[in-house]
Amino acid sequence: MFEADDPLDDTTLIINTPSGEWICNDDATFDTYDPMVEFLEASSGRYDIWVGSYSEGEYISGQLIFSEYEILPGQSGNGDSVVAETLNFMAESTYGVISLESGFLPDPSVHEALAGGSIDVSLNLGHCTGFAASSPDFNFYWSGSTNNLKIYFEADEPNDDTVLIINTPDGEWICNDDAYEETLNPMLNLFGYGNGRYDIWIGTYRDGGFASGKLVITELDTGPR
Repeated sequence: MFEADDPLDDTTLIINTPSGEWICNDDATFDTYDPMVEFLEASSGRYDIWVGSYSEGEYISGQLIFSEYEILPGQSGNGDSVVAETLNFMAESTYGVISLESGFLPDPSVHEALAGGSIDVSLNLGHCTGFAASSPDFNFYWSGSTNNLKIYFEADEPNDDTVLIINTPDGEWICNDDAYEETLNPMLNLFGYGNGRYDIWIGTYRDGGFASGKLVITELDTGPR
């Protein structure tokens, strides 16, 4: 994407991909003049990039930004470090590593943690909400086959509203706010996402709050209270 220093400047992006295909964009969304091109399956090789102006004869200053996060123009900090303002799955986990395989004992596997942080998850992932730390809370390594692998967080205080955000082994982001109608605790079922590393964030629904509690991993037919 390209972010112009002046939000009223209208710019464009033109890209020639490694396969020779030409791709272009004028406005990333209806409420911006900044352009963005997204590659869902980017191939290796050389990309030739032109940043243009919509009107002839204009020269516009700004920043060309590359990101693997789900952000739009205006959400990157305008040239500041994007990683510092996003969920950073490359950072060391706060509470360490969990490694389990199907049939693990004891079941459930319970781990204390503090939910919350300063990162607005909705700016990173449009389909998720809440506030979490930049670093993952846990790195979870899973192996084996199961029909019912669940992860949930149970806050010590039942009125604390928490969320779960997980980056799966294939890079998909999944999240949950309330496991069901009777609880403010979140839960995700990992059936079908496969073996490998899951990066886990535990956030709070509202900004500025922290909630103590327990992260629970189980193959049993249980859930948060």
